[in-house]
Parts: sequence; C-alpha cells; structure tokens
Amino acid sequence: MDGMISELFIFLVFVHFVADFALQSEFMAKYKQESWFIMTVHCIIWTGSIILALMWYKGFHHLSEVSGLVSIWLLYVGHYLCDSFKCYFINGTEWGKRNIKHLFHADQVFHLIQLLIVACIYG
Repeated sequence: MDGMISELFIFLVFVHFVADFALQSEFMAKYKQESWFIMTVHCIIWTGSIILALMWYKGFHHLSEVSGLVSIWLLYVGHYLCDSFKCYFINGTEWGKRNIKHLFHADQVFHLIQLLIVACIYG
C-alpha cells in the first residue's frame, strides 16, 4: 500500500471508530434497528465525520468532484445497508441472536473496506 494511502486509511479508521462508537449514543444503538430515522441520523453522522476528515486531510475542494459525490454515496448507503442487515439478523433471526459477535465483526470489516476504497480513491 502506498504511503499516502496507508496514512489516509489509518486516519480514516481512527475517525470511523470515533464516529461509529463515541458519537453513537446508547439511544441510537438501541433504537436504530426500529427506526429508519434514527438509522439515518447515525449514518449521516458517520458519513459526515468521514467526509469532514477527508476534506481536512486532502483539502476542501474534493467534494465538488464526481469522486467526492461517489464517496459520499458509497459511505452513506454502504453504512446504512450494512447496519440495517446487522440489526435485522440480530433482532429477526435466532441465528443472528446466537452470532452477535460474528455479525459485529463482519459489520466492522465491511466499514473498513469502505474506508480502504475511499483511501485508494484519494490517496
């Protein structure tokens, strides 16, 4: 991995953990599975945090580019779908209830892949 890409990726991973854990309240974590609105708010906070970090790191002009809009779409929709599937399996299936840890890890790996793609686009 190129030095610039790996540096950007590490920075985005740090922002991811802040946005996905520290900025997600207990209320959001509990009720995002029951409300599309709460899920949307969580995903906007996460996506906004990643985009703001990317803009700070690479410069504020990147959002006007097509790749910036694609990145926002990739991050928001990807996060929304991944968290929705995780919540569905945990709350809607017996398998999910028994495999919460595995679903959590799969969710985090997916988010890291999203960040790696964005780091490769901008790095």
